[in-house]
Amino acid sequence: MHDLLRVHAQEQARTTMDTGRASRRRYEQARTRLTDHYVRHAQAADTHLHPPGRSVSTLFTGREQALAWFDAERENLLATTHTHAHTQIALDLGFALGRYLDWRRHFQDQVTVRAHALAACQALSDTLNQAGAWNNLGNALGNLKRHAEALDAHRTALQLHQESGDVHGQAVAWNNIGAASRGLERYAEAIAAGEKAVAMLTQDEDWARAGEAWGELATTLDASGAEPSRVRGAWEQSAAAYTRAGEDEAAATSRANAEDPPGT
Repeated sequence: MHDLLRVHAQEQARTTMDTGRASRRRYEQARTRLTDHYVRHAQAADTHLHPPGRSVSTLFTGREQALAWFDAERENLLATTHTHAHTQIALDLGFALGRYLDWRRHFQDQVTVRAHALAACQALSDTLNQAGAWNNLGNALGNLKRHAEALDAHRTALQLHQESGDVHGQAVAWNNIGAASRGLERYAEAIAAGEKAVAMLTQDEDWARAGEAWGELATTLDASGAEPSRVRGAWEQSAAAYTRAGEDEAAATSRANAEDPPGT
């Protein structure tokens, strides 16, 4: 919305609300309907950006339509998240928008919405989602190569998962710690974290996450100058895990990387 049009709309809203209680109620009801629409559709569109095999919302016919809706509404969604900071709306949109913003490489916007989601968790005392919010923020910071901040965020997430006894969450946090440590060229720490992640995810039989973690470990090994056979073995493990998850496209990519590692 153009700045002048926004100012005019705000003036009209204030004028309407000043006319009486009924007008204020209608305004608040309209605003609630709008924000509910954004949250519901953002969450629905996000389901179409998950890996294949997971359930998707019928509000969109497929990934192409979901992305088109996100593209058209991005500025409004960001504005809604900002306007409703420290509320459930900011939390819901912060989680629902992250994957889309990563997809379109809007990394600064991704950091912003992830930070809003974390702040909302803290304001609402939502301990259940707080560790996930820290992990999400760390990943967004990593996309901007702010690796030291990302590492701090992932370590905080790991601590929260350990306190709650969430073993799967700990495995995901270890994988992210490995990626952040690699960005800081702290390869020994990155390899140790990656090995913890693949062991825990394999034991948990989360094959899709295990495939991703083996790929991260292979990338770290390659960057650290490890023996080619060790790098190849990690990529083969990644392919095997993805195959068990039924993610054939990801498995094919890992197999190709085993034959010709990206860093070589």
